[in-house]
Amino acid sequence: MAREPQAPPAPAPITPREMAPLLVLVFLGGALGSITRELLTPMLPELPPWVVVLLVNVSACFLVGWLYGAQDRLHHHLLQFAAVGFCGGFSTFSHFTDQVFNLASEGEMLAMTADVAGSVVLGVAAAYLGDLLGQHTGKAP
Repeated sequence: MAREPQAPPAPAPITPREMAPLLVLVFLGGALGSITRELLTPMLPELPPWVVVLLVNVSACFLVGWLYGAQDRLHHHLLQFAAVGFCGGFSTFSHFTDQVFNLASEGEMLAMTADVAGSVVLGVAAAYLGDLLGQHTGKAP
């Protein structure tokens, strides 16, 4: 009789001592991501604010996809710093929500619909493409 495959054992829980450096890395990455977003935003004054937020969030989705696609070749601490910290600080769901609310209250329903649909569709597509690229980045041909 064939044996059923066994699930891999669950990883050991992270101790507070192991968690502290990860929290510092996430904090530093988040600060760097937030600062980057705030420095980048004024560089695009010709675009409506909702488009700038859309571009930032889609860029963050692509980067997160790439990082997780390449995660088997990245140190866990770098992944936490970049994906959770930097991308978490760089992207901004709260600003996106504020932009959607403002567009709706101004009667800009087409722009609001484009923002919501574009954020979801382009964000998922960017993460998918980033993941595909990440899976193949740094691998021998």
